[in-house]
Amino acid sequence: MHRGKEHLIAFVVALAIFLLFFFFTVLGVFYMQNIGTEKEKHVAELELQVIHERLQATLYQQTKFLKFLSTTVTHVLQSVETVDTDDFRFYEELLQQNNRYYSSMLLVENRDIIDVLPKEATLMQQEENSLALLLQDSSQFQTPVFLGPYESENNELIITGYSAIASGKEEPGAPEQAPWGYIVIHYNYDQLLAEAGTFDLLKDYEFSIRVKDIGGMWHVVYGDDTLLKNDILQTDFSYSLLDWELILIPLQGWTVWTNITILLLLAGIVVAIFLGVVGFSLTKRIFTMRRQVCSDDMTGVLNKTEFIRILKVRMDQYYKTGTRIALALLDIDNFKSINDQYGHAEGDRALLALVQRITQTVQPYDVVGRLGGDEFAILFCNLTTETAPYIASKRVFRELENLHIEGASGPIHIQTSMGVAIAGIDALDVHGLLKQADTALYTAKANGKNMLAFS
Repeated sequence: MHRGKEHLIAFVVALAIFLLFFFFTVLGVFYMQNIGTEKEKHVAELELQVIHERLQATLYQQTKFLKFLSTTVTHVLQSVETVDTDDFRFYEELLQQNNRYYSSMLLVENRDIIDVLPKEATLMQQEENSLALLLQDSSQFQTPVFLGPYESENNELIITGYSAIASGKEEPGAPEQAPWGYIVIHYNYDQLLAEAGTFDLLKDYEFSIRVKDIGGMWHVVYGDDTLLKNDILQTDFSYSLLDWELILIPLQGWTVWTNITILLLLAGIVVAIFLGVVGFSLTKRIFTMRRQVCSDDMTGVLNKTEFIRILKVRMDQYYKTGTRIALALLDIDNFKSINDQYGHAEGDRALLALVQRITQTVQPYDVVGRLGGDEFAILFCNLTTETAPYIASKRVFRELENLHIEGASGPIHIQTSMGVAIAGIDALDVHGLLKQADTALYTAKANGKNMLAFS
């Protein structure tokens, strides 16, 4: 096999080893990244769960407070004949002592506001629409109801809690009457979120809240709606008529690269390169060992055993495909005289010069071997025309006619004789092809040497 092809195969093997190990390294890195991301998401989910539970607890406290306040007002109604707002001044103190989230409170008799805390508080249009809708069915006020958030006139977000107030005048066994009125408390949304620890997340996360209004439409009331396009975490929060989505994502996104994954990837690349180099070296070593087994030690061309093996293979291919082959046998004329006159070192140089000239002349797919001593063989392959064996043989012989080496006492001229046999014409098997080529070589020598003869 040509050395260039051996190097190419060794490179392909090394590249395959590198890519294979690098592929598994990348898989390992991605696996570790996924584990890290899942851990981060689990921590974020716990954060959301804590906020969820705190919001639930906070609103539950407000539910109890609204029930307490409406019950207290009902008791006042039971003790008075006519309603006077001065009778209800106690709830201002209750609000200030027990509720740090409220921004305003309304006392509503039927649909009329009879008292406001603080005095400048007014119903927002969104809230009026929601209240009017809810008042159509007083059964929704059997327990306190929460709606919102709404945006106030000063651009603050407000959650509103409604609680029905019984008149306190019902007789036992009498049919249930409509509520006397309602307590409406406005809660500052930001304060509720702060109490739940939501803003503590802002140092590490982007946070967004979507709200479903009473008409079923979703609105982003806090944060940025572009978060929905990212790999977010979200949890649904429902309480009373509140229906929210809490959305969260790290400020820098989920961690992709950590020191460990970077070191793992770099280590994987280094190991992959190392294994690739080892694979390249081992492959070249295998080819070297193969050449040592199959090649002639001195000239580097195939030895007789390997050449005959390849000749048999090509002969079988010839019968299967019809692609013609030809066998040439050649040796140096008077080679013994060169050894005797100039020494064996010069004789070896003559052999090497001959091999070099042959290998430079033949085609890459042709096969060259040493059968022994100064006798060599050339297997011409891929001969597609009837004249191709003659053309190939003459081209090689012509290049060998002017071969010489520089000896110690002057140039040494090297002459060769060559005999050629064509498969399918001169012989039908390997043994016959060798015999016919050898006969042609003998003919060339008998006719004066330094000649080319065909069988």
